[in-house]
Amino acid sequence: MPNNNNQVGCSACSSDASDKELLLEVSTISRDLDELETWIVRITESIVQSWTDRFPPLTIDVTGIDPSLSQKEKPYTTAAIYFTRLREALSVLPELDRFPASFPNGSPFAQAKIKSASDLNNYLKGWITRKQSQVFRSRNSLPSFFKELLRESKSIGEAYVAGYLSQASQRPGGGQMWSRNYSDFLEFHLKGLLGIGTREGRQRNRLHKVVKELKLESLSIFQRKPTHANAFLFYLAVVGLQSISEKGNAVIKANSVDLASKINERLHYLLAKASVDDFAEFDAGELAYAVASLRQLQADGQWWQKGAREEFYRRCFRSVFAKQSAAGLWDAGRPWIYTCEGGALHMISLERANAALEVLGDPLCVQAGLFQEFYDNFCRVHTWLRRTLQEFSGNNDSPTAWGWTSEHSFEFSSKIHLWVNAHALRFCILYRDALRRFLECLIVKRFPLVKSPTELKDQQLVDPCCEDSHTVWGGIDQALPQAKEFRREDWKYGFLLYGPPGTAKTSLAKQAAWKMKVPFITVTCSDFVGEGPDALEAQASRIFKLLTALPRGVVLFDEIDPFIHDREENTSRYEDFRFMTTSLLPKLQDLHDKKRIVFFIATNNIERIDSAIQRSGRIDVKICVPPPNSAARREIVKRHLEKAEGPESRKKEVVEILSENCAAWYTFSELKLLALSLMKRADPRGEMKDVFGQISPAASSGVYEQRYIVSCEHGHQDRVLDEWEQVARNLSIPNYMNAKDEWDEKAKTR
Repeated sequence: MPNNNNQVGCSACSSDASDKELLLEVSTISRDLDELETWIVRITESIVQSWTDRFPPLTIDVTGIDPSLSQKEKPYTTAAIYFTRLREALSVLPELDRFPASFPNGSPFAQAKIKSASDLNNYLKGWITRKQSQVFRSRNSLPSFFKELLRESKSIGEAYVAGYLSQASQRPGGGQMWSRNYSDFLEFHLKGLLGIGTREGRQRNRLHKVVKELKLESLSIFQRKPTHANAFLFYLAVVGLQSISEKGNAVIKANSVDLASKINERLHYLLAKASVDDFAEFDAGELAYAVASLRQLQADGQWWQKGAREEFYRRCFRSVFAKQSAAGLWDAGRPWIYTCEGGALHMISLERANAALEVLGDPLCVQAGLFQEFYDNFCRVHTWLRRTLQEFSGNNDSPTAWGWTSEHSFEFSSKIHLWVNAHALRFCILYRDALRRFLECLIVKRFPLVKSPTELKDQQLVDPCCEDSHTVWGGIDQALPQAKEFRREDWKYGFLLYGPPGTAKTSLAKQAAWKMKVPFITVTCSDFVGEGPDALEAQASRIFKLLTALPRGVVLFDEIDPFIHDREENTSRYEDFRFMTTSLLPKLQDLHDKKRIVFFIATNNIERIDSAIQRSGRIDVKICVPPPNSAARREIVKRHLEKAEGPESRKKEVVEILSENCAAWYTFSELKLLALSLMKRADPRGEMKDVFGQISPAASSGVYEQRYIVSCEHGHQDRVLDEWEQVARNLSIPNYMNAKDEWDEKAKTR
């Protein structure tokens, strides 16, 4: 596996051998993605299935819930962890590509007859809302709730409890579930732990009421000393405060400099201890959470790009993974919580991996090659999960148990720890997202004409049907998949854009990629024939294998008419490529059925495209892209002349000339040439015939006449006539319906 981004995918473009290596790696990552997505559903199932009472269990075994462990040891904290992870699952369920074919008997998902990711998403939203209400009760139970919460907070760590509870306080659909007193309690609690407590009057008054209800001694419980120097607890406090409300985010923003300084101090301390192998004071997970905390404080993407920080953070994660074993695990490390009873809690390896993934899986880090450097390390964790996965067959009283046991447990073969499942769920989600981004980087580097989402800009495309109730872009826009809902049956994935050359077919496809925030790939004839005619079929197979594996994207097949030419047309024009039409049919079908990629086929001659290519199931939407009408020409010329030299009066005159019918048929690039040429003339209107004579439009009524006559030989004249009518109507050409009779007469005498 390459160690830097500059190497990834580049050599894959140079030879057949490296192409095979790329396809093998793509296949491996795709397999891992399928497995992770299956696990996301199964882990969700295991938590929901085992949570039968008000509070969730920590451990299950072959007999069901382990009777040796009290479910009330830390019930609110455990519930909060599970709620937090299940809400994260909600964010990815709608866009899963792989879903289990069935669920075991007795599974709540089987009983609910869940058949798709969308079904599960809707079911889980309602389940979480009901279970939150059951666990945390109503306002009438606030005194007892706060007493239990404070008891847990004292015994196992304030930031640990408050951080997870504040994250769990969000409803699945957004917004908080709890009362204002509860929110104020958590906010004061976390601010005190971070050393940024306030004395705001209204909140203090409400908290005094809570103190009175709970019969506490004073308000000091909400203003404790800052959390001790542990980056994991600091991270939980920061994320918890951000989860409470907009006000919580405002508090973080207002104190971000001081907080960043505090966590940077801890980060450098840990890095120094790592360099001298001081295992008593260094923990790899804490260092990873220190970096993750900085990312939370500066979520604008600049936290690692300023100065030499990228190399500094690379050094941090090298120290983190230097302590990882070949099996993918870390030693128990330094305890992060000491309980009041004298016990100590350690991180598990999944928590360390998740902290690293949260940072390294960031899109900017993947693009910069940070994730790629540590890809093998994450593979080890994934392999450990695959190797240690357990499943106990249940009975009527005890449903099937599925999941993992803590690496610190001595009862490995007989227990499943649901809290480990919760951390495994987070790993699956973060690792899946990172792998998808990594896979995207690998694949797009294979194609020479690629635009990343950051390179695409909204250029306020001028629609050729400007001021028309039915615009070209409108027909595309309303059919495009929306974010998080790519796999809905009513979205469209195959578009055929046809019309004269230069009518912005490519720009429309780019606009779609910009709106969807996905990579834009252009595939042309040269991509298919680059390895020579003898390797044409093999090259096409490689291209479509890569496109099919791409997690998300917009692909434009630009002017590939020779490969999708009508097989019934008796002509030698594309005889050498006739077999490619048959070859591409199943490939396009497969690309469409995956519902990952939106593809556009652009052509200037729709009558030459094979009927099988155009049928529903491969092409969902066919759109004619005509030359710009009067209103569109006016807007196009205005934009071209914004920075042109010359008096404003002449610019206005040129705009008027080119918006009139005399400029009909001219397309975007041709209008630019006309506008700039007319600006150089002292009398634009008087000399426009001379300028028009030098620049002829690529399309005209004569071109459509010739296309119609030729297509009559193959029975495709209706396609040309339909396009002609749409173009002529847009350009306001008078008596355009009479053209058919004249063309038919000429076709008879041909």
